Amino acid sequence: VTGSFSINNNLQLREVQLNTVMRLSSTEFSLYGQNSTLLNMSQLVDISSFVNLYGNLGSLTISMPSLGTISNELAIRGNEAVSGVGLPSLVTLGGTLRIWSNIALGPVDLPMLANITGAMRIYSNSNASAVDLASLTKVTGVLEIFSNNLSTISFPALQSVSGTLLVYSNGGLETIVLPSLTSVSGTVKFFDNVDLVSISIPHLVNVTGTLSIYSNLKLTSLSIPEANAFAGSSTVGIYQNPDLVAIDLNLLLKVDGVFNVYGNKNLGNLSFPSLSILSGSINIYQNDLMESLRVGSLSIVSGTISIYQNSFVSLIEFPSLSNVSLTGCIMVYNNLNLSTIAFPSPANLSGVVSVYNNSGLNNVTLGMKQVNTLIVSGLSIGSPLGMCGNTLGSYIGI
Repeated sequence: VTGSFSINNNLQLREVQLNTVMRLSSTEFSLYGQNSTLLNMSQLVDISSFVNLYGNLGSLTISMPSLGTISNELAIRGNEAVSGVGLPSLVTLGGTLRIWSNIALGPVDLPMLANITGAMRIYSNSNASAVDLASLTKVTGVLEIFSNNLSTISFPALQSVSGTLLVYSNGGLETIVLPSLTSVSGTVKFFDNVDLVSISIPHLVNVTGTLSIYSNLKLTSLSIPEANAFAGSSTVGIYQNPDLVAIDLNLLLKVDGVFNVYGNKNLGNLSFPSLSILSGSINIYQNDLMESLRVGSLSIVSGTISIYQNSFVSLIEFPSLSNVSLTGCIMVYNNLNLSTIAFPSPANLSGVVSVYNNSGLNNVTLGMKQVNTLIVSGLSIGSPLGMCGNTLGSYIGI
């Protein structure tokens, strides 16, 4: 089909059989206004035209079992009920697949799709049941899923995102699982999923792009246990998830970009036991119930770490910190219940370590007993002009 092909407003039409059509390279192929219709295109292998399936009443069944390539656009929209979208042979999406505003949407079955270089958008399907992308390994284009009532989203084979992956505003979505994802150099965002409870990305190692997880009201756990580096110009944000109680980043080794953790009201103890190098920026603030922060292996700070307005934090420890360079800065301020802060082993404080306006602070450990082993050029406890709210009980080591 190289011309324009339309089947419109035939209310008694029950079946469209186009079993010899192999390619659609027309300006537009459209099917709309039918009532409970089966569209069967069993030999179709390529869509390089705009295919528009919309406004159909009753149940629309789409069968394109041989379709391997979409280089233009397939749009499935505004149908009363789509019993299913079966594209079992689709391997590469270089164009656009949009499925939206279908009142009832059965399974979206794309079991062989391996790479999205174009765009897939599934949205505003109020009764969507399932999306099967079992073979998807790469997103170099855009994959966007929003405003659907899906309970689980799982991309079991997805390994890398150099494009954009967005999952948001899905009521009823409880779990996101990305068991094979190892690298994000593009953008991944999960937000405004009101029923989302858990996110698991167990093998994500490296983030050089953007990873944002925010405003998921029921999210309680976030597990990224093998993350090694937030590198380059990366931006990682975990924020405004009010029920989040635990973040697993136990193998995080270095932060070169920006890492923000804030506004998670129920986050308790926060620990980065493997973090050793900070040349970027870490900002931890307004986590109302956070009680302790421990950065167990951090030895070199040439970037910035700011810890502030965490109302209930009582203990902050940097047990391995040895070097705050000229470009480094540690700021701890306006934590009302902070009582103890410990920097037990610094040898070089050429940068800035500033601790102020922590009204409950009464115990500061800084350095070793031999004060001459310290190089201190930017240290402020309180401020140069006064104590600024600190009620210091003891210095240990200076």
